[in-house]
Amino acid sequence: MSDQQLPQVLQIKKYPNRRFYDATRSRHVTLQDVHNLVRQGQDVVVTDSRSGTDITNLILLQLILDREEGKVDLLPTSLLTAVLRNEREVLRTLLRQPLFPDVEEVAAAPLSCAAAAG
Repeated sequence: MSDQQLPQVLQIKKYPNRRFYDATRSRHVTLQDVHNLVRQGQDVVVTDSRSGTDITNLILLQLILDREEGKVDLLPTSLLTAVLRNEREVLRTLLRQPLFPDVEEVAAAPLSCAAAAG
């Protein structure tokens, strides 16, 4: 299967030794590979190899914070501290009101901007 014919969602397994395995294409990948796939528009689901738990959001957050310089500074220290101290209540309060009027519209915005520029 070539990269041009990728399935809708790639199944990635994360092993305890911090290695990733693309179960869909039967090959090892790096965290940087996962980053590149997502940036290119590929959907991925990452599961813990031992428990089978879906850890996609954890990996995506890690990529956002580790791989995208300057993003960690977008959140004030006071907010991060409050989340750590009162996780459920702070997150519940934050998530009661939508951050964006139309999340799908915002998610598609970078693709629209790239298409208009190119």
